Amino acid sequence: MKIAQVSSYLRVLLRRGPWFCISNFLQTAWFDLRHRTDTHMPQRQEEYSGRPADFEHGIWYVCSRTDEIHAALGIVRRRTGDTFRDFQFFDLGAGKGKSILVYCLHLGEHEPRHRPGGIEYDPCLVGIARENLERMGFGDRADIFAADARSLVSRCTSPRILLFLYNPFDWSVLGEVVAQIADRETMIIYIDPKHEDDLVRQGFVVVHRKSGREPNRIVSILHRMPRLASACTNHRE
Repeated sequence: MKIAQVSSYLRVLLRRGPWFCISNFLQTAWFDLRHRTDTHMPQRQEEYSGRPADFEHGIWYVCSRTDEIHAALGIVRRRTGDTFRDFQFFDLGAGKGKSILVYCLHLGEHEPRHRPGGIEYDPCLVGIARENLERMGFGDRADIFAADARSLVSRCTSPRILLFLYNPFDWSVLGEVVAQIADRETMIIYIDPKHEDDLVRQGFVVVHRKSGREPNRIVSILHRMPRLASACTNHRE
C-alpha cells in the first residue's frame, strides 16, 4: 500500500471516526482488494494529467459506494421491468470506471441490448478505467471514452438512456447534456444530487430519493419521458 494511501486513511480516521472508516472501507477499498482493481483512491483536480476543455466546470474524482450503486440499479430495474436491458447505461464523469464495473456485475450473464459506456475528460483516469475493465473481464463488454460529456448524444445507440452521475460537473455542462437527449426516455441515478431542482425544471420527475449523512450516500433517481424538440425548454432559462 502506498504511503499516500496510508496517510489518507489516517486523516479520514481522525476526522470521521472508526465506524465511518469501516463502512467506507467495505464499500470502496474492499472492492479493489477483491477484484484487483484501482477505483477507490480519490483524485483531486490538481492531480489530473492536464486541463481538458471545461476543466473549470468539473468536480474532482471520488468513487461511489458499491452498495449504493447496486441498490440504485435494483430500484431502476424494478421500475423498468422487462425494458431494463433496453436502457443504455452511461456514466458521465466516469473516473476510474467503478459504476460501470458494478453495472456489469449487476447484470451477470444477462447482456444489455446496448453496449454500456462511460465518458471521462481526463486521459489518465480513462487509462485506469480501461485497465480495470480488462482486469475484471469486461473489456469487451463496455467502453470508456476520453471525451467531453456533451458527446453523449453521438455515442448512444438506444432511445432509452440510464445515466449515472456522481455530481461530476456544474449545471452549465449538465444542462446542455440533458437538453441534447430530450428526445429519449432517460433515467438518472444521481449521487450527491446538487442539481436535482434544475433537472426537475427540465421535465424530470424524482421517482426515488434517499438521504444520508455523507454525500456519497445521498441518492436521487429521476425519470423523464421523451419530448418533442419544439417543446424542450432552453436549459438556460
